[in-house]
Amino acid sequence: MEYGVHKRRPKKTRDPRGLPFPRITERDLLVFALLQEYRFLRTNFLHKLVEVRTGVAHNYVAFRARLALLRHHAYLKLPRQQFQYDNFLYTNDIYELEPKGAAELRKAGLYDHEIGEVRHGEGQHGIRSLAHALQICDIIADLEIGAAQHGHVRFMPPHEVYRKMNRRLSMKATARHNEQSKTLEVTPDAVAGLEYTSNGTKSYRALLIEAHQNTEPYFRATLDQKSHLRELLAYKDIADRGTYKRAGLPNMLVLFVTVSKRVQEGLMAASTDVTNGKGLPTILYKHMPKLGTIPPPKPAGDLLNTPWDRVGYAPIDLRAA
Repeated sequence: MEYGVHKRRPKKTRDPRGLPFPRITERDLLVFALLQEYRFLRTNFLHKLVEVRTGVAHNYVAFRARLALLRHHAYLKLPRQQFQYDNFLYTNDIYELEPKGAAELRKAGLYDHEIGEVRHGEGQHGIRSLAHALQICDIIADLEIGAAQHGHVRFMPPHEVYRKMNRRLSMKATARHNEQSKTLEVTPDAVAGLEYTSNGTKSYRALLIEAHQNTEPYFRATLDQKSHLRELLAYKDIADRGTYKRAGLPNMLVLFVTVSKRVQEGLMAASTDVTNGKGLPTILYKHMPKLGTIPPPKPAGDLLNTPWDRVGYAPIDLRAA
């Protein structure tokens, strides 16, 4: 066996006894860089992203064993929150970078201290829960994987978009409903982009990502508390006023990704109600499995390669500029 994990070892603790000390390779450094960029990645998404970034296929079993070896030698860790789910032994491990792995990036001149400041909404929200943070990472990783399958589409990760803007994205909006109004500061969970090339000409789409864990109601009696209704009204105001342009974005699509088809239908019903069935062309909906769900999401690129639902408008294909 190429990597020396010869026996079942604990997931909740480290046990490097009897394991060879790893010589850090270029692929290991790529794993460290991906985890620096994303923070949390499932084993299957991490494996696929390494293939996407290198253009080389890698044996999944050997790759998984290598990650385990790096974990037992304290280059990587498994965030403990995943262990509270009953099925954690039967799903993909979730990895995070340890300081020892970050030190290897610094030694190789690959550490980017700015990434952590804008990493998938982290600078705005912090990490409220592993489930929510991982959902954001799953969304962004799947978009990157999907874009890699098409020569005319390039995925622009959050740190690239923020650097182009030279600022964090935060927009003022006024939500109005039933003679109520509420001024809000709108900060999406993450901002990414798509760059399209056609006949030598480039065009762009800005993607504002909202990871919905179904922890907030669709409606509330007042706009003082969070709800999907309030989010919709705020984004409607931003679109109507062109606030996104003043924030440095060329355009705006808001991607609401939730945890099931049933919840997605509930969100879309809220949109139908607030717009009297007309919908909002910039509000898109999809769903993907959340942390703890069996089977877990697959890194297939479906968030880019299948159409997004909209209320009052035809589904939209993000592969087309």
